[in-house]
Amino acid sequence: SWNENNKSYGDPFSMSVPDLKFGQDKILKTFASDPNIIGHLSQYGPITKKDVTKIIHIIPAGIKSRLENFHSIIAKRAKELKFGEFIFDSNKTILIEKTDPYQYFIACQKAEKEDGIAVVVHPQRQDIHFKAKKGLGNKAVRSQMVNLGTFDKILSEPDGKWVLPSIYNIVAGI
Repeated sequence: SWNENNKSYGDPFSMSVPDLKFGQDKILKTFASDPNIIGHLSQYGPITKKDVTKIIHIIPAGIKSRLENFHSIIAKRAKELKFGEFIFDSNKTILIEKTDPYQYFIACQKAEKEDGIAVVVHPQRQDIHFKAKKGLGNKAVRSQMVNLGTFDKILSEPDGKWVLPSIYNIVAGI
């Protein structure tokens, strides 16, 4: 330990990089400079997963016609990474007519009545994001937030090198 400016500091110690665990009890040693997480998920899957995950979409009404395509892209990547099947049911879609934080709050509260994980697509506005989270959080609904710009990029470049990481993050978040 040492003292500096009348403050005491403990001895520093080296930290090790944690190992990552995947399905089938496979372990990836992360001392490699760039661990191949996607490759390991594709081969072994996550530690825990559901065979089927029901998705509740909470979206602006204006993107309803593109929702099925978005869901199929996400579902394809989920299968690829062995996260199971993501089920789309258009009857479980909650539409938001106005871009208003309170409308998102109410719509997200409706998700409480549904069985599944809420995927909320919203414009890039902090007030809407927080109101939606509050609507979900008060009812303890599992959720994944997706920015409207990300939604559009996923649809326009589903295999793009800059878009794929976003898709994988959304899948892992679900």
